[in-house]
Amino acid sequence: MATAEKSGEIAINMSETKASTKGKAPLLNSSKAFAVVEPPNRGAKRGIAIGDFFLRLCALGAALGAAISMGTADQLLPFTTQFLQFEAQYDDFDAFRYFVISLAMVTGYLLLSLPFSIVCIIRPLATAPRLFLVIFDSIMGGVTIAAGSAAAAIVYLAHTGNPNTNWLPICQQYGDYCQSASGAVIASSTFHLYHFNKSLIYFLYNFFLNMFLKQFFYLQCKNGETAINMPETKASVKGTAPLLNSSKAVSTVEHPNRGVKKGFAIGDFVLRLCALGAALGATVAMGNADQVLPFFTQFLQFEAQYDDFDTFRFFVMAMGMVSGYLFISLPFSIICIIRPFATKPRLFLVIFDSMMAALTIAAGSASASMVYLAHNGNDDVNWLPFCQQFGDFCQSASGAVIGSLLAAALLLVIIILSAFALKRN
Repeated sequence: MATAEKSGEIAINMSETKASTKGKAPLLNSSKAFAVVEPPNRGAKRGIAIGDFFLRLCALGAALGAAISMGTADQLLPFTTQFLQFEAQYDDFDAFRYFVISLAMVTGYLLLSLPFSIVCIIRPLATAPRLFLVIFDSIMGGVTIAAGSAAAAIVYLAHTGNPNTNWLPICQQYGDYCQSASGAVIASSTFHLYHFNKSLIYFLYNFFLNMFLKQFFYLQCKNGETAINMPETKASVKGTAPLLNSSKAVSTVEHPNRGVKKGFAIGDFVLRLCALGAALGATVAMGNADQVLPFFTQFLQFEAQYDDFDTFRFFVMAMGMVSGYLFISLPFSIICIIRPFATKPRLFLVIFDSMMAALTIAAGSASASMVYLAHNGNDDVNWLPFCQQFGDFCQSASGAVIGSLLAAALLLVIIILSAFALKRN
């Protein structure tokens, strides 16, 4: 072994021997060790940040277009008199007013988020702005899906009507109005597609990057000679600096703050159990929603069931899927507790949690608009309320909607927890 001392720096060349095979990895504080562990593949991260910026611009345009399209939806029928006219406007429906307000908020957020996206391009290894965007993208994605689903339920009802409740379709007369509202609902779905695509790209990037790093470390360990440059310190003079493959080095570089990560994983498991209970309870409550009025004859009876509404049927199927997914995801959550530094199961959960949160919000919001309409009706289109007669049915449906929204909120919290856990990787 040869040692040369220059200006406070020690250069060590060690050839691989039986005695040195355990100490051939670079020292922890060498520049080479930090170059591999801390900033891997800077160009790929910058490419993802650039893609995020352009997708964000597209989502901004879609949200702004959806808000304008719905806000300007208006049609006046030609047969009018001096005292009576037939006109349909967006504010004739509370769901459409909520849609315009929500999409305006999302548009403002996307505009304000552009500087943070630019920061991620300039500093691709910075995790704080990326974590900020992931959290608020998830929240605004939930708001967008809720608004779009509630409006979509009304648009569908306006096209098809519901003979079980004598709610007549209005799109046969107000075709242009319904076309504008439908276009706004379709445009609003672009934001969630942006959020899901970003999660998918991030997952694929991390998967292939881990494969690259494993191959890189394997090739490094096969080299017979390792060169180490490090500044001279008291610890280095005594030879006490930890090697990279020593237990102390692995604890510092690969496994920082193990207890915090395990705490995140335990919280994820508990919240997942709560979300499973809420989703399963919502499914059962809506599936059992049924009421028969006491006054009926031999040939006619008045009964309300969940399958009288297409929206409620979709709710039962969607929440059944979400309940099944949450049950299947429990083993992956347990793996994250046992191996708190494993990124693949956590990334898998983040992607599918995002999909199931979107499905839960969509089902809950669409059903909420139907429940609201059943309670209040709509005088502008002569859709009468029926909850005064079918109170128990409406109560069961309302409880199911509340359970679904609770499950959606828990899923969003789980996604945010996973984002914090992944940030610490």
